[in-house]
Amino acid sequence: MSRIFVSAVLVMMASVPQAQAQTALPTKSVEKFGGFSVNGEVINPVCISRMRPWQSDKDIIVKSIVLEECQKSNWAFHEKPVDIKNGVVSTEVEGESFGYKVIGKTSSGLFIVHHSGNELAAYRIDERQVRPDMLKPDARKVHVLTLVSDTFVPCFKNARIDGDTLHVEKNAFDHKAPRASQCKPEVEKMEYKITQ
Repeated sequence: MSRIFVSAVLVMMASVPQAQAQTALPTKSVEKFGGFSVNGEVINPVCISRMRPWQSDKDIIVKSIVLEECQKSNWAFHEKPVDIKNGVVSTEVEGESFGYKVIGKTSSGLFIVHHSGNELAAYRIDERQVRPDMLKPDARKVHVLTLVSDTFVPCFKNARIDGDTLHVEKNAFDHKAPRASQCKPEVEKMEYKITQ
């Protein structure tokens, strides 16, 4: 039922005038979660996992979700506790772990997030007006999380954001070596311009 509701809300967003704006959160929550939050709460890691396809799918399938609906939904197993340790936001559902760490926010407003292993993703949070019931004129303001892009960085070590530049530190990668020894001891530093 929640999946149908979220889908309906996303369809309705297309027909309502949209005003993009940066998420306005209390100063305390912006500092605590780097702005990657909704209504003062850290974003549920299961909501984010719903937008991340299996690697065999190769491309993003679900691009956006309404955070207010997902945060406390059965779809996101909202009753499970969300832990925050050393900047990593995580939860465990039926023996499976979900988590992420916010690397930072670009000057153009994209959040760069590190997922488990070697995956990085760029997200945007927009404030929009939606009409939950198409037969009623009542509209309300929601925060929409959009997965803009993601990438796989073999042998990832860490990263940081400086303006619109992503600085990545990783071990050298040898794709011809056996899987257990593909990551070499040599460290490489790369820079990427991140734009919307």
